Amino acid sequence: MMDWVSLVAAGVSAASGLAVAIFTWRLFVVGRDQHRAVMESNSISRDTARRQLRAYVGCVGAEAHGIDGSAALQITIKFRNAGQTPAHGLSAKGGCRMFQYPGPTTFNEVSDHIHAPSTLVPGGETLKTETAPITAVQKRDLFAGKYALYAYGQATYTDVFGEQHVTHYRMLLGGRQKLRTQRKGDEVVGLLAHTEEGNESN
Repeated sequence: MMDWVSLVAAGVSAASGLAVAIFTWRLFVVGRDQHRAVMESNSISRDTARRQLRAYVGCVGAEAHGIDGSAALQITIKFRNAGQTPAHGLSAKGGCRMFQYPGPTTFNEVSDHIHAPSTLVPGGETLKTETAPITAVQKRDLFAGKYALYAYGQATYTDVFGEQHVTHYRMLLGGRQKLRTQRKGDEVVGLLAHTEEGNESN
């Protein structure tokens, strides 16, 4: 009788120990999963905060100066920081060329001219200037929409979190839209438009 009671007690004790072990393991798993969830949530929050606070430098417009004269065109390209923190080490390089419209789909030639202010504050703007040699005949064809002038290149900068970013730009003067102009004081300037491709950023 005593042996049977002892066996029952031992069984109950073993079952209780197993139940405790299973319960403890489940607590560990739940705690581990909660920790992972918290870490992932914190990571998402950090990424969201960075995206909201980082600098965003883009090409917001370009103008062609000298279209009503016989000299080469001067293309001014405007960059703006639309973010909430400064863009550091901003540099931009690019080129401009005339092509019979619609022109090529890729632009590999980039000038060595680099425009590099050290910092672009939030809401700040800076200009990059390119010279576009153009003949009187090409200028006439530009007005007629037969030719187009493309200004293209890239800008690189570093945000406050130490991440580097690249903005590609491609602007068009003439072509299908003909030549869009605007009078500014005593000067008539040509207004470049963004092309459908070639304006990507990260």
